[in-house]
Amino acid sequence: PDVLHGMSLVAQASGRLPEAIGWARQAVLAAPGHPGLHYTLGVMLDESGDTEDACLAYSEATRLKPDFLQAWNNLGLALESLGRRDDAKHAYQSALAVDPAYATALANLGSLRLGMGDNEGALAEFRRILARDPANAPARLKQAQALIALKRLDEARSVLNTLLATRSDDPKA
Repeated sequence: PDVLHGMSLVAQASGRLPEAIGWARQAVLAAPGHPGLHYTLGVMLDESGDTEDACLAYSEATRLKPDFLQAWNNLGLALESLGRRDDAKHAYQSALAVDPAYATALANLGSLRLGMGDNEGALAEFRRILARDPANAPARLKQAQALIALKRLDEARSVLNTLLATRSDDPKA
């Protein structure tokens, strides 16, 4: 399976995604109990636009390795792109059950909650990120968005002013 996996990665890096997926499928068939191979297949399927099958591959990776953070997170993203927001929320929460400090899942869960109108929940997720990493500008910006949605405009302005003060050399600020 290692050689098949390697061939899938070479084909992917060469821009030959259908071939890469074929190699990745062969690797999974050769070692069906290997969660990393299912994950790689999921990434390639996701990249090809086959989100339904990507979800199946990510799900199998998490079944085989329940503490596979990246697989839970990617499953959440894929489910979210399919409009299955409650399932996506569960996937992010599953990653956070393994590692409550996993900032990527926190950020994705916060963004999902924001998109679902759960602005208080979103604000709580972004605050969890900022408690561990106060300099996290994307989380700070999302925090401001949640505050705006909650009509807590003075707080949002304060957060945005802090961002402006710390990122004055960044033209995107």
